Order: sequence, then C-alpha cells, then structure tokens
Amino acid sequence: MQLTEHLLPNSMASAEEALQSTNSKANFRRLTRLLMRGGVTLLREMFDSFHPPANLSTSLSDSAVQTREELPVPVPRGVRQVD
Repeated sequence: MQLTEHLLPNSMASAEEALQSTNSKANFRRLTRLLMRGGVTLLREMFDSFHPPANLSTSLSDSAVQTREELPVPVPRGVRQVD
C-alpha cells in the first residue's frame, strides 16, 4: 500500500461522512466560540484591572518592572533541580 492510499479516504462517501455536520460538532463549535470570545474579554478585563489603560505607558516605563530575561525560569513539576 502506498502512503497516499493510506492517507486518503477509501470512498467519497467516507469523506462526505467526515464533513457532515452533527449535533455534537455544532455544540463543539459553539463552545469554542464562547470560550474564545469570553476568554479574550475576561483576560482584557483582568489585565486592565492590574494596569489601567490610562496608566499603561507609565507602568511599562517604570524601572522597577523586570524584563523577561530577569524573570526566573519555572521548573516543571516532578523535575528535580540540580544545583
């Protein structure tokens, strides 16, 4: 069997079946849309509560703000750190 035969559907019916909309697929699309829209809005509101847009440039130019290079690297759980 060639690689293309393995990757391609055996018939047009199976391709149509895979693309056919179902109730569970529609629910998944709705949930994904809700999480994306709501999640972005929530993240924006949380960020604005810490750094109000009116003071954002002042907050970013503050010398007390650490740069990315100065931040500690997180160690994954279950990994022992060797000194």
